[in-house]
Amino acid sequence: MVEQGDRTFHETSTRMQRSLTTMVKTGTQTSRASAGWVTLLDRCPCRAVVAGLVAGLLAAGVGVMLPVSAVAASPTAPTGQTRYAYPNGTAQPDIGTPVNPHPPVLPTCVSTSSNQAEECNLDVALGVAESGDTIVLEADPGGGATFTTTTGWTVGSGLNGSNLNLSIEPAPGVPAVLDGQHTAEFLLVHPFAGSLTVTGVTFENSVSNHAGGGGIFNNVGSLTVANSTFTDNTTTGGSSLGGGIVNGHGSVSVSNSTFTDNTTSGETTVGGGIVTSGGSVSVADSTFTGN
Repeated sequence: MVEQGDRTFHETSTRMQRSLTTMVKTGTQTSRASAGWVTLLDRCPCRAVVAGLVAGLLAAGVGVMLPVSAVAASPTAPTGQTRYAYPNGTAQPDIGTPVNPHPPVLPTCVSTSSNQAEECNLDVALGVAESGDTIVLEADPGGGATFTTTTGWTVGSGLNGSNLNLSIEPAPGVPAVLDGQHTAEFLLVHPFAGSLTVTGVTFENSVSNHAGGGGIFNNVGSLTVANSTFTDNTTTGGSSLGGGIVNGHGSVSVSNSTFTDNTTSGETTVGGGIVTSGGSVSVADSTFTGN
């Protein structure tokens, strides 16, 4: 089903407030979606609200490991590399020696190793990624494949520009999970142009009590999600955008994915499975339950 309406938004210094003017249930089926809701806000003048949300997330340092100005370029790695990330990767910038120090140089994250000191976490892998790269989510040696965060990760906040075309997927047989620990407002933020493709990843336990929250926030770029799961992503409070996926004026394509128990609560909250404030959303062969 598609829920569509006109809304007027305005922003205060502490949160986004929203007043609902009309709401019409059109009864139109989303493309082969088996059940659930996609909320469309495509006729509302809310670009400034989404821009404010982006600015707030970036100002809070979501997913930004080191300022670009403080880190030297990573060693040369051809565009289109596979870069590996581990839940507890401990690779650190190379700063030289006390006798011969130099500006920090990040690892390339282009090889796997049994030595965890040489393995990258997701922050570092995103920080050094170049357009065309694929980030592969690995399991820790002898451990699990749950990547935990209290702040989320941002695509395009690293060394090689913001408008990147990236893919994120698990290694074969690895049940990769991005877990917000009931603290992170968004798990993955894609605030810039460019494209992001996510395949085979579970997004769970994001929580927000203001502005907005969800599994993935896509602003103006292109987001493709396949074979993924969004579960228990929660937004509370008087006014917020929330859900499994929040889209602001970008394009989103979802296939073969599951949205379960993604909830919003509050006087004027909008969300659930997918919420969009413009742009386009297509859904195919996906299931929405309890949103």
